[in-house]
Amino acid sequence: MASGSDIEKDGKIQEHRRHQTFRNHLNKATIYLFWGITASLMLGIFTYAWHMITPESAHYLTQQQFDKLQTVLVAAIVSSSLRAYVDQRMK
Repeated sequence: MASGSDIEKDGKIQEHRRHQTFRNHLNKATIYLFWGITASLMLGIFTYAWHMITPESAHYLTQQQFDKLQTVLVAAIVSSSLRAYVDQRMK
């Protein structure tokens, strides 16, 4: 028959495994989210640059879509810049 300390020790080990498994899943989800956002931002920047440097006949976005893309990219860049400034000042 198992002693009380063995059961407690096993319980702590199992709890640690559950906690670590959750942390591993959360870490993977965060990494996937980061790379998804990064890829989307890079695609947006490429699309914006394409529409800026090519003739109008090579454009594949409507003016309304291009304006929306510009708004999203400017917002992302400004918020990132402000975040970096605030982080620097908060240290």
